[in-house]
Parts: sequence; structure tokens; C-alpha cells
Amino acid sequence: MLSPPYEIKKSFKPDEFKFEDAMLLTACDHYSAFIEASLSHEFGIKSHHLEEARKSIYDEYKYKNFAGINFGTLFDYFRIENK
Repeated sequence: MLSPPYEIKKSFKPDEFKFEDAMLLTACDHYSAFIEASLSHEFGIKSHHLEEARKSIYDEYKYKNFAGINFGTLFDYFRIENK
């Protein structure tokens, strides 16, 4: 069961979060954007902006590891070779 918002706010301690947490959250956000762009491509929605975003996000994360997670491997799962 989810906690009510006031319980979450009461227990939230921003000092406990680290820079690494923010980096992991950012990487996950970029991963979801990459998946969205890749799936759009697969379903025929293609644009220069989507292709550039997909390529630049992949290039940024293809060799990165955060919290023991190899993001390159995750990104490779949704990678589309230029067709």
C-alpha cells in the first residue's frame, strides 16, 4: 500500500540523497526517452529530431555504468541500426 503524501513528505530527508542517486535517475530518464524514440522509429514514426536524439543519447551512455548497471547493455537492447 502506498503511503499518503503527507507521510512521504514527513519522512523525506534530502540530505540522505547523493549525487550518484541523481545521476542514476537522470540515466533512467534518458533510457526511457531512448526507448520511446526507438519504438517510435520501429512503428514508422521517423523524424530528424528523433533520430538525432536517439543517436546522441546512445552515444552518451553506451559505455557507462551506474550503481553496478551496465547502461550500454540496456541501451543495446533497443538499439536500431540505421536502415
